[in-house]
Amino acid sequence: MIEYGGLWKRVWARLIDVALLLPFGLLNIWFWYESSHLAMVWAIVMSCITPTYLILLHGLCGQSLGKMLTGLKVEEVGAARLSWRGALVRFSPATVFHIASGAGLMYAIHSLPEGALVSATYMQKCRLVISHTPWWGHWCSRF
Repeated sequence: MIEYGGLWKRVWARLIDVALLLPFGLLNIWFWYESSHLAMVWAIVMSCITPTYLILLHGLCGQSLGKMLTGLKVEEVGAARLSWRGALVRFSPATVFHIASGAGLMYAIHSLPEGALVSATYMQKCRLVISHTPWWGHWCSRF
């Protein structure tokens, strides 16, 4: 008999995955202080990290590290192991939205005057990037 994970196990699994990927976000902040060019490149790299993590681990094991720690596993119909194709299909919408959001962030950083990102405080950087992000970048970052 199949036992479903439930909301709280899924929430904890996701929080664990976010915590594991947090160092990449902190690296993102560091790049914002170093150079606009590094920040633009890292925006695209960063947008690929989460989907790659999810697709690779689900394709290999049927679960992310957070799911492993909470005892959850993604399976295909009939309790079959999740295939690579299944993992790609499952996470393809998230991949598209992450990459589009990263492209919007890259566009926003590129449209800033030279040196504006590096010389600003962190809150000023956030406001600058948000104000220069195109509407589609804002829309995609919500997913």
